[in-house]
This record gives sequence, structure tokens and C-alpha cells, in this order.
Amino acid sequence: MRVLYINGDLYIGNAKAGKRNGFGTLISKNFNYTGEWSDGNMTGVGEKTFLKGNKVLGYFSNGEY
Repeated sequence: MRVLYINGDLYIGNAKAGKRNGFGTLISKNFNYTGEWSDGNMTGVGEKTFLKGNKVLGYFSNGEY
């Protein structure tokens, strides 16, 4: 699935019932995230990279690190 949202965010990855689910990448104006998704949320192992280059690698639960 490839979705370009009205705010300019781009999601490329798997989906289930129209929600981000499985493995995918979200490219947004504030950060990029590549990893696991569940029910539309960053949930599972992933990497979040912020604009200044700072990275967070680990386990996310409902979008929180």
C-alpha cells in the first residue's frame, strides 16, 4: 500500500482493513519511521529518525517508544 496523506506524509507498506499494519515506512515532515505497525500505530520493533539526524531504535507501543 502507498498512501500520500493530505498533510504531505507518505506511508509505504502493509495494511489491513485500511490501517497501517505489518511492516512499513512513514515519511513525515517531523520524522521518518521504518518498522512494525499494528492497527495504524507504530507498534513493535522500529527505527524513528528525526530531522536533525537523532535516531531511536527499539520497541514501540501504540506510537510511543
